[in-house]
Amino acid sequence: MQNVTRLAARLGLAALLLGAAGAGAVPMPAFEDPRLAEWARLANAEMERYLANPEGYFALPAQGSATCDVPPEVLSRIIGVRLPGVPMSEEERKAWARTTRGMPGMKPMEYADVVVRPMKAECREGKPQGGAWAGWVEFTMVNNAPGMVIRTRMRKYIDVAVAPDGQRNGAAVERMVQLSHTTEWADPATADMMRKNPAPSATSATFIYNEPGPHEATNKGLTLTRVVVGGAHGGAEVTTMVTLPTGPKRMRMVSYSGTQKAYEFSYKDGRSHGLQTMYPHRTGMGIDVPGSTICWENGEQIKTTQCNAD
Repeated sequence: MQNVTRLAARLGLAALLLGAAGAGAVPMPAFEDPRLAEWARLANAEMERYLANPEGYFALPAQGSATCDVPPEVLSRIIGVRLPGVPMSEEERKAWARTTRGMPGMKPMEYADVVVRPMKAECREGKPQGGAWAGWVEFTMVNNAPGMVIRTRMRKYIDVAVAPDGQRNGAAVERMVQLSHTTEWADPATADMMRKNPAPSATSATFIYNEPGPHEATNKGLTLTRVVVGGAHGGAEVTTMVTLPTGPKRMRMVSYSGTQKAYEFSYKDGRSHGLQTMYPHRTGMGIDVPGSTICWENGEQIKTTQCNAD
């Protein structure tokens, strides 16, 4: 009788596990916000299709089914990739300066070998018409850091609402995969050491949904990412990040590791501002992350026991 009971319990557990696996491709948190809940459902469904056929899902067509001739600076705004020869915008320069503070020698990231395959587009006299653009983009991000050059090849499909000047002015969906990642070392001894001790391989797939928020310079969005790291200590890590407008030029970013809340940050004018909280959680690769809090005010860390940044 005990054996029968144990068998029934195991079968019941197996049924629950199978049911959970069939409910979605990867673990994600539940959202009460209807828009976030819908994006989470769509992202998980797309992830499921990707996992069923990784190479076919992101297969780049030999050519696009639409033509859209616009100046390089307009196309750069549409696809979110700065074409060679197009200067950084003022917003990009400010963001880069914030990102590389305290990192002397870092050069602005460049994009190389950009391939664009429009699939849905209408352009006249060098301007997008019809308010929509969809298509494939493949590119290499080149980061020049002191002593090294990092190259990451990416491919993505974009479906976005655009204005005649190429600015995104509505909902956007991006599905992106990392194709390769390499590092070139300037120092021969370092290069030789890295060849003998290569870093674990990693691949990633990302699904992004966002739309303009109610305030200037704010967006509401959800990003689902699955990273797979090779090697003996590797594994799969699934993260969901949501961005929520909280006021004019203000936003809150919440990230989840699987279904666990991992961190919650707030920003003002693109700078860290307010209490930044890291929640205790375990990553998908089994790493335990302790909880912590840090107070920021207009991009500067504040040493205080009580965060009063407004």
